[in-house]
Amino acid sequence: EREKLKSEIRYKKYRRAVCRMNRRIYKRLWNHAPEVLHLPMKKQGSSKVHFSYLTDEEFLQRLIQTYPAVPPEGWKHYMEIVQKAAFSREEIMREEMRFCYKIYHKH
Repeated sequence: EREKLKSEIRYKKYRRAVCRMNRRIYKRLWNHAPEVLHLPMKKQGSSKVHFSYLTDEEFLQRLIQTYPAVPPEGWKHYMEIVQKAAFSREEIMREEMRFCYKIYHKH
């Protein structure tokens, strides 16, 4: 995983690198506390509890709560870059990738 990330950065595939870093942070959060990544909910008329995945905003709030060493503004900027990488055709700039890498490297 680390070698793939280094290769993506070396060959300026910043979009892929940002998405890979986000997946790793998600997995770390999952390993740290899997319950924070799912919201319990009951289906109407059912006694069973089901789980739904978090929205981006909910994920952001979990990151802020779980990793307070990064200020909330830093996590917000990180999520903006991740969303841009995942959903936009805009180029991910080197500075944006480096910002995400600093957060990724801390956690």
